[in-house]
Amino acid sequence: MTLTFEDAKAICRSLILDLPRLKDAKPDDLYYAMKKLLAIHDHLVEEAARVTNALHAHLMQHYPNYQRFFRRLDGRVALAFFERFPSPRALLSETEESLADFLREKRYPGRYLEKARQILSAARESGWTTSPLQDAHDEVTRSCVRRLMHLKEEIRRVKAALERLVYASPYPNLLTMPGISIVTAAAIIAYIGDVSRFRSADQVAKYAGICPVSFSSGERISHRRNRYGKRRLNHAFYMLAVQHVATDRDGNPRNPLMYAYYQKKLAEKEPEHRHRAMVYVMRRLVNIVFRMMKTGSPYREPATENGSS
Repeated sequence: MTLTFEDAKAICRSLILDLPRLKDAKPDDLYYAMKKLLAIHDHLVEEAARVTNALHAHLMQHYPNYQRFFRRLDGRVALAFFERFPSPRALLSETEESLADFLREKRYPGRYLEKARQILSAARESGWTTSPLQDAHDEVTRSCVRRLMHLKEEIRRVKAALERLVYASPYPNLLTMPGISIVTAAAIIAYIGDVSRFRSADQVAKYAGICPVSFSSGERISHRRNRYGKRRLNHAFYMLAVQHVATDRDGNPRNPLMYAYYQKKLAEKEPEHRHRAMVYVMRRLVNIVFRMMKTGSPYREPATENGSS
């Protein structure tokens, strides 16, 4: 942006006449610190996803059926296992009892001997053969595992710092709302800031880019997805909406009223326009979050049709 002479003159006039009334700039204030920590958190999460994908691709060459071992590749026990046994060469020399002892030492949440027997059986059935460069391949696996362990520890530390800032902010009551994690709460607080800046929830929704944009051509008016606004804040409300329209393992909605509202909006739109239905849910959640931030009150379950909360 280029300043004109008139711009410079207006700035000088304000500094001369209004200096005592101007607020001090505080680049290290709470909201600024939250934004910086959120940026670091998002970068670490993206990097962890890349390393996990690289580890998966490499393991598929040496443990083709490794997904039968553990549910999550980036889990604590799984990472310890692949650091100790980067390929079946080291694993196949273990007995069921010694492998069970290793799993017990790493606090595997299950039956140690049964899991050890399952892992050894799957490794023998994989048809794996050693490579002349097996040491190098093993080092690739261990390097990915160490990197992923480091990233997960850094993510944990950043989340702990964000949690401290959320409780130091004026809006820790947001954590009483189901579906709001520490990261989601931090994103909402950091980008909305002092809620008194906004006169209504409509302004917050527009600021977050949740309100649809209207386009007109002649007598025809259409509404399109808003790609403007604060995208990180928009993403926070989207993730919150996903939690409120989700169902548990038995198919029961976590938030029956919001789930019914989502299904209603989904029925009004074409099936391929699921995002539009989600925007309606996001907009309703903006109303709830805005009211909580304005009043400082905890979240209250909405009354159902039978009057219970």
